[in-house]
Amino acid sequence: MPPRLRRADADGHDETFVRLGVTWLALVGADVGRERTGDHIAFRVTPETISSIAKKLKSKGFEFILSDPGTSLYFFDFDNHVFELDSSGHEQELDKLAASSGE
Repeated sequence: MPPRLRRADADGHDETFVRLGVTWLALVGADVGRERTGDHIAFRVTPETISSIAKKLKSKGFEFILSDPGTSLYFFDFDNHVFELDSSGHEQELDKLAASSGE
């Protein structure tokens, strides 16, 4: 499990920090009302991770959306930010696109 730290900031917002590799992600809860949009942050994962995370979210009563083929899982934080875990294998498509654009 990645290192996880939790604290309250100077304004009393609940902050959770999770380290993935060399990157720290800050998850901050605040009393705000946000509408859900299609804007989201996606992470590439293995198909096994999709299944595992779906089971964990379900057991904890969290709302999530599993795509019909089961290759993507969408979930929401308390501020209605949308996150996607994707295992659909777009790497080959992106590699081709990068090669054709000179990247």
